[in-house]
Amino acid sequence: MQSVSIRYSTSVSRTLVRVLKISAVVWCAIPVVWIFACLVPLITTFIQALPTDHAFWSIQEAVLIFASRIVAPLATILAGCFLLLVFLDDRIIVSRQGLILPLSLCVQFYCHRNRLWSELKKSVLIKRNGQNVCLKLNFTDGNFVVFEADEMSEDDLNKLLIASRTLAPAEDERDREELGSTENSGAKIPLDISSFTSLWESEMTLRYRATTYVPLLPGRILNTGIIVEKALSYGGSAAIYLARKQNGTPVVLKEFVVPDSLNDESRNKALTMFKKEAALLSKLSHSDIARIYDHFVEDGRHYMTLQYIQGEDLRRLVARRGAISERRVAHWMRQLVGVLQYLEKQTPPVVHRDLTPENIVLRPNGKLALIDFGAANEFIGTATGTVVGKQGYISPEQFRGKAELKSDIYSLGCTAHFLLTGKEPEALMQSRPKYFNSQISDNMNDLIMQMTCQQPEQRPSAEQILKTIDMVGLYRESEA
Repeated sequence: MQSVSIRYSTSVSRTLVRVLKISAVVWCAIPVVWIFACLVPLITTFIQALPTDHAFWSIQEAVLIFASRIVAPLATILAGCFLLLVFLDDRIIVSRQGLILPLSLCVQFYCHRNRLWSELKKSVLIKRNGQNVCLKLNFTDGNFVVFEADEMSEDDLNKLLIASRTLAPAEDERDREELGSTENSGAKIPLDISSFTSLWESEMTLRYRATTYVPLLPGRILNTGIIVEKALSYGGSAAIYLARKQNGTPVVLKEFVVPDSLNDESRNKALTMFKKEAALLSKLSHSDIARIYDHFVEDGRHYMTLQYIQGEDLRRLVARRGAISERRVAHWMRQLVGVLQYLEKQTPPVVHRDLTPENIVLRPNGKLALIDFGAANEFIGTATGTVVGKQGYISPEQFRGKAELKSDIYSLGCTAHFLLTGKEPEALMQSRPKYFNSQISDNMNDLIMQMTCQQPEQRPSAEQILKTIDMVGLYRESEA
């Protein structure tokens, strides 16, 4: 990673720069005029004193008087220039060794300008005053610096996040805290805001059986130019990495390996299915679906590169906030049903197969996005002859290896159950969320029961779900 320049300027800095520029006539022009005015008697004294015997003492006295008169104006000019220099500095220089902070941040947080990554104790995502998301870097000497997400571009924020998460020491504590919250009488509330790196950290855990598979090392450059930054999670015969393209764009790299123990027939079946589905998914273009940029094979390993989606996945959201209100869930169901309708209209229709809270992200703009498809599960399942996935969200027919469009309806019903109750749905069973949360309306409970019927033909279509939500008044745009 070469050094990267990130522009960062707070609203306070920009305001001070404007004030200094506007007031330059006060702190610069007037003092300069005053200094030149003070030069007149000095020059006059110098000219008059030269012919006399006491020239030295007269000139010395005049110089002292001149100096005493210009100290304050000169100090004002220097102070104004210094402040302007400090607050005009809006560049963060990031390299593999460390980062160089803008002078304004050094003044604000009383810290050194040059900081090494080896000095970084931990990086923390925080909320200030209950709403502004910030990245806080704590250093081993007790100093810290806070970057406000709203004060830099999304691309620059991603670069800084990648650097703080991949170049810092291996001790990877990501504590979440809330500063200055006005909620709960100002008490500190644990906050679990997922950055784009943490969205993927838990997905592969315990999902694949053990093999001799060894993940890629950080810094590995693939033939396509993808640079591996960090292994986020891995196990069995798959892994997920934080990576970047040659132009610095962060991506998620998913890697799959077919076990050597498989016979040729099983191997070829798995690879054919994977290539066909990867090619199909890469053609999808929807604002609420993470794009699959590419799929390729290198050294016998199969890869997908995906768009990262910044936000917080719904499982982490429920863990932090508890059960979600019925109207909010109905609002989200409408969004997700819209995505399923888009997938259904593809040729051939696309089955997501992994519609779970972990794979649904709430973005900063309040909209949801799907960050992953079940193609990885199907690939591994076909290769190993096992069913892979989150059991509480898999429909009975998908469990039998026959996923269809109504399988996603079942998974959406299970996801809604989890959001409404904060509890996992029972695997392969019809969900009744009202049993766990008595505040859920009968209409919502009945809708989820219909969506999680054992037989696919008994489940409602996407259109029927939307009509039901609108008809019974579960969702009102003004209250969502």
